[in-house]
Amino acid sequence: MTARPSFDSGTVHVVAAGRIARLVIAGFGLCDDCGFPLLERQKIALLTSALLEFDGVQQELEGLQRVEHLLEELRAADRRSNGDSGDRPGDEP
Repeated sequence: MTARPSFDSGTVHVVAAGRIARLVIAGFGLCDDCGFPLLERQKIALLTSALLEFDGVQQELEGLQRVEHLLEELRAADRRSNGDSGDRPGDEP
């Protein structure tokens, strides 16, 4: 099994926030450039939607990390129960 990179979920959260902010700003600019400027209340509605979507990112990442950790524990337990040390080429110790 190959090693997977481990990312601090806080770092991912900051990167995702920056990308969402750039996307929203670009969307506002695109609307202006195309001659369809948004009203302030429309911008607020879009920002609110983006923030609500973003709000769940941290919990989702933490959940995925928990699932990955549990799967690795199950794989290790399976190897132990089958008498397999898991020391195959390419396996991490």
